[in-house]
Amino acid sequence: MNEAEFRAFVTRLILCGNRNSVRYSITELMNILIQEDAEDYLIELAKELAEVDLEMAELGKQLQKRIDMNQEDVTMAELGKAIREGRERIRREAEFRC
Repeated sequence: MNEAEFRAFVTRLILCGNRNSVRYSITELMNILIQEDAEDYLIELAKELAEVDLEMAELGKQLQKRIDMNQEDVTMAELGKAIREGRERIRREAEFRC
């Protein structure tokens, strides 16, 4: 699987899912990538995307509006932004618990 196929697959997964289904679907994608001996950066990216399930579900909602206008997959920049925002949210939640 190359990067374009990965982005297209992730787009389909997040378009029709909520937080829990997004986490499950992306985790399953990661397992498939491991079985297919895909490139390490795609496996690691899938792992990180599963961890930031809330942000991925929100990105899916944003994509639904954009896809209605034109058939465009999620970009690597959007995935990176979701990961950064998710890491920040997780950090804040950890601080709040302490």
